Amino acid sequence: MSKIRIKTTQNIELEYRAAGVGQRSLAYMIDTLIFIALFSIVFALFFEVLRLDFGGFEMYIVYAMFGLYAFYDIICETWLDGQTIGKRLMKIKVVRVDGARAGIGDYLTRWMFRLVDITITSGALAVLMIAFSEKRQRLGDLAAGTTVISLRPPDENLGNIFTETADDHQVTYPEVINLRDKDISLIKEILGGAKNAENPEIVFKLYKHLEKVLGVTTKEPPRRFIETVLKDYNHINSQ
Repeated sequence: MSKIRIKTTQNIELEYRAAGVGQRSLAYMIDTLIFIALFSIVFALFFEVLRLDFGGFEMYIVYAMFGLYAFYDIICETWLDGQTIGKRLMKIKVVRVDGARAGIGDYLTRWMFRLVDITITSGALAVLMIAFSEKRQRLGDLAAGTTVISLRPPDENLGNIFTETADDHQVTYPEVINLRDKDISLIKEILGGAKNAENPEIVFKLYKHLEKVLGVTTKEPPRRFIETVLKDYNHINSQ
């Protein structure tokens, strides 16, 4: 997991672990599920249990719920000091990279860029930016001067870079020898995040990036190719 150095306003340099794609994706999914559950409860209460007749007023309730969801991040991050409920459960937090305290203006800037980072690109741009930017920043973070850090103790952040392989595994891509442990860790993190978010576009972009980096051309499906690369790396480095 990438480390971030932040110099505080008192010129004290602190080192944090950057929140990875997997952690941030899961936090987003938790927040979405919370909204879906809340939405379902409200509708069940008003229209199934109480059986209220609002005479067409129902759509205003729908608008109110979606309005709450739209501003959910800003509200939560402002009141919970850089966290939503999902971020709090995943133990991650929004912070400014200059060491100053993040405020509503920073959260608002991040929120405005969600349209590009997440909505229009189905989260693909956010994942790629987080994965490959130096301080694990999506576009909204770059604009706001923020990033997301992990609050977990160091030993909880250690990922397992190894992938189980059979003893008689045949290496398909010997070029993986040029990769490093941190590359493999990042690949596994992106692959896991894409699976959690059910986003095949991210897998395809990672697949094309790996083809370019390794200098290979393959007819394997994207996910299978990436999994083969992981297995080849593990097999070569376990000899």
